[in-house]
Amino acid sequence: MMKKWMLFWILPVFVLIAAYPNGPAKEGAQTTSAPLPGGSTEYSCNNCHAQGTNYGVQAVIGLYESGTSNLVTEYTPGTAYDVKMSVSTTINPAGFGFQMTAIRNDNLESVGQFSLPMNAARIIALNNRTYVEQTQRLRSEENTS
Repeated sequence: MMKKWMLFWILPVFVLIAAYPNGPAKEGAQTTSAPLPGGSTEYSCNNCHAQGTNYGVQAVIGLYESGTSNLVTEYTPGTAYDVKMSVSTTINPAGFGFQMTAIRNDNLESVGQFSLPMNAARIIALNNRTYVEQTQRLRSEENTS
């Protein structure tokens, strides 16, 4: 059985972009709902959007073996993976955005390194964590992998 000493926190937040069209971290916001030291969490969709509001958004995240379409079934520290995201909605928003981070389970600090396969994203540091986020509003038909 694999020892689970790390939590690979990939919780992209696909939101209907209004407040952060250029990315939340650029504006000083952490919006992944990831746990913080002391027991609180980063902001979530409900911090900016009305709680219980149904935007009809469905986000799908996949962790894949690097360069393949093989879904990862067991995380191995030190291994490179591809993260692929897709989003759909039942409404017609002005755009979408995302933010993600990877943290250790034991100390909640950033772990690993990100690389950027898409043009409309950046890697940015904020409050001792590293994030990947959009740099502009993303249309639903754009590739977000």
